[in-house]
Amino acid sequence: MSDDRASLDARVLDTLQAHGPASPVEIGRVLGLDRYPVREALGRLQRRGLVQPAGRTEPGRTWGIKAPLVIWEASPAA
Repeated sequence: MSDDRASLDARVLDTLQAHGPASPVEIGRVLGLDRYPVREALGRLQRRGLVQPAGRTEPGRTWGIKAPLVIWEASPAA
């Protein structure tokens, strides 16, 4: 894994640990990033067992995105 990806993964995990469960959009807002690289980082972290889905947002809850989004949380193993 590249240093950039490892750094992003660490920042996403740190954000979840500091702020609690959040959607990719919410994490992206905290980090100043678009939701797409955040979603990719969450996928890598999930494959490593460090994050897990915690639910879904209500439709229309997040910044103009009408479909429900997955809410993620740090796994107890993280």
